[in-house]
Amino acid sequence: MSWHSDSSLQDVSTVAVYHQTDDDDDDSWAVALKTLDGVTPAMRTPLRSREMYYMLRDFNAHHHHAGARR
Repeated sequence: MSWHSDSSLQDVSTVAVYHQTDDDDDDSWAVALKTLDGVTPAMRTPLRSREMYYMLRDFNAHHHHAGARR
């Protein structure tokens, strides 16, 4: 999945993303986050099955995110 913001959301809405696979020990998926300032390095963190992350309030206005296999 490429870098993106979720454009179909209402302004300043919070997004919750829940990740689930058939294998509870599967840690092959990760989420990456980056600011739009072009300076701050991106951050990538693994997601195991049944974990979730939140993008709060105006996150979409200032950041991009991407999901990827590790």
